[in-house]
Amino acid sequence: MKKSVGLITMHRVANHGSVLQALATQRAIEQLEHSCTIIDYAYPTDEHLRRIGLDWYPHERDLWQLIKKTLRGRESAAIYQRLERFYWFRKKYLKTTRKSYETNEALKKDAERWAFDVYCVGSDQVWNPKYTMDDGAFVLDFVPEGKRKISYASSFTVGEMADAKQREFYGEHLKTFDAIAVREQSGVALAKQLTGKEAKHVLDPVFLLTKEQWSKTLGIEVKKEKYVLFYSLNYMADTMPEMVTFVEQVMSEQKGLSKIVSNKGIKSGYDMEVVNDDKTKAFVERIANAEMVITDSFHASAFALLFGVPVYGFSGSKGDERLLSLYKMLGVEERFIGKGENKGMVNGKWNVEKIEENIAQLRTESLQYLKEALG
Repeated sequence: MKKSVGLITMHRVANHGSVLQALATQRAIEQLEHSCTIIDYAYPTDEHLRRIGLDWYPHERDLWQLIKKTLRGRESAAIYQRLERFYWFRKKYLKTTRKSYETNEALKKDAERWAFDVYCVGSDQVWNPKYTMDDGAFVLDFVPEGKRKISYASSFTVGEMADAKQREFYGEHLKTFDAIAVREQSGVALAKQLTGKEAKHVLDPVFLLTKEQWSKTLGIEVKKEKYVLFYSLNYMADTMPEMVTFVEQVMSEQKGLSKIVSNKGIKSGYDMEVVNDDKTKAFVERIANAEMVITDSFHASAFALLFGVPVYGFSGSKGDERLLSLYKMLGVEERFIGKGENKGMVNGKWNVEKIEENIAQLRTESLQYLKEALG
């Protein structure tokens, strides 16, 4: 029986992984012959910003303010351009509620009028207490009584929750879920500890679409080139110099590489192309066409694995649950490099066939969970 699904996730963050995982979750639910609408919750809201000590974050409501600031400097212009491109990506690809919600209270006021049969939360870091700060929206506290509540690939990010109030908050709300699936293996144990319920470890939703489906959806042309993609979410030359050292090692040891392509300006004695990082299609396309990817980004790692591109994932800590769980899940744990581990390049062939087999099997299992969870 076809169901109407209301999905809440972090689709408003100006980050490629955020919009791509939202698109993938929506498409996966539709491929199971249900309808899916993303509830347009404007995370991070003003309340999130207040609690973490920020007085401003680029929201779509600030577009005109940003336009006015563009004459004041390149930084303001760059923020506006990035925000605008994510806005149009969401307009083109995501199906959302007509109304946008900037508070959890606003969600609660309208929820009784919605016609959704099932409510789903996930993926991304929707249960990371550092970012969501016990926001009831991401534990579906606005959902009318009697409606089915599920999660898909929701991430706690942390392996344990030390704060007693946070444990009580998540335990109380997640106990009301009909089905729970998490993105990290550590989340299975944490969900059990908090709720007593068994959680399913599933793939990040971007893997629920094949590389062929992504290429068709985004219009990606795969034409392999001899460059190394250095993709960083932070200014890694300052915070993680081993990542820069590693790309230099790759360039010196791997013959036939033409250049480094990077979204960050790093010092290198090799040919370097610094690229604009605003377009989501270009983000996936550069990964798909690279000879190798070196990154600290979860979703850059995910798309490299999905497209069969050799990848090394760097972390600011030894036990990054998000990256480590992903690399373990797909059988390439040796390519995860935690802070200060100083691993060299992995010897041996990059086994694309084995990785594709792993993804295919896990995709089947993850979709089966989603099918059963939707009811």
